[in-house]
Amino acid sequence: MSSEEQNNSNCCGDNALSLLLYGLGVGVVLLIGFILTSSSRDKTAAQEDVMRGTRGIERKEKRAELEKVAQGHAQGFGWRENFTNKVTHISVDKAMELIVAEYVNRDTAHSVLKKRVAIVTPAAPDAKAKK
Repeated sequence: MSSEEQNNSNCCGDNALSLLLYGLGVGVVLLIGFILTSSSRDKTAAQEDVMRGTRGIERKEKRAELEKVAQGHAQGFGWRENFTNKVTHISVDKAMELIVAEYVNRDTAHSVLKKRVAIVTPAAPDAKAKK
């Protein structure tokens, strides 16, 4: 065997061996990581359960608080100013009473209804503008 062939065989043999050792090293590192993670889970499982429980309780309390605020808003009176318009809010019961009171008198009920319909109905397109 010539010296060049001997160098090539040594070179390729060393590369294969180094590749094998590298793969073995990576496998050992992964195995150590798995062992450490699984052993630490056993020790922290109780703490994780406690944390999950407290977060769940906090979320339920927050939701109950938000529901109380929404319920109070729906049943209460208030005034809120926006940049574009001023908005009032009243309870649903009071709003129904006001609507019924507007329609008690037959003479004014028709005109009130026409005004409400005119406010919410868009204007008809101009016939001359179409042509």
